[in-house]
Amino acid sequence: GIPAAIVVGKPLVNIGGIAENMRLMRPEDFGTALDILLTNERGLDDEAIERLNQKFWTTLNQNQIDQTLFAISYMEHDDYDLYAFQNLLSVLSRQGARVMSRSAPGRHNDDTPTITSWFSHFYFMIMESQFGRVRDER
Repeated sequence: GIPAAIVVGKPLVNIGGIAENMRLMRPEDFGTALDILLTNERGLDDEAIERLNQKFWTTLNQNQIDQTLFAISYMEHDDYDLYAFQNLLSVLSRQGARVMSRSAPGRHNDDTPTITSWFSHFYFMIMESQFGRVRDER
């Protein structure tokens, strides 16, 4: 079925781009992106990077999401995937999905408590508004 909602904190969607950024922007962080790129695309060149990035976007574009609510909290200057939110918003809007968002200033590993707080807030708001589940305040 079609999901009623998807809640995301600090989205990372262009994994190929994240791997590419390791050369200069984040040489000591998230080597997993290189492993994912090499395992899935059998290469580290520009074509492999683009193919891996497009796997996500092709999948997202091929699915019916016009009845899905996306709640996204993100970092304004995410140094892992700088344009993840803008890219997502463009595709989600074009497909007619509903989007709630909240940003926090900083890079990817900055201010995780604010992102976590918004993630929880979005989750409980959706559970109450779409499913009638009221949060137990105990």
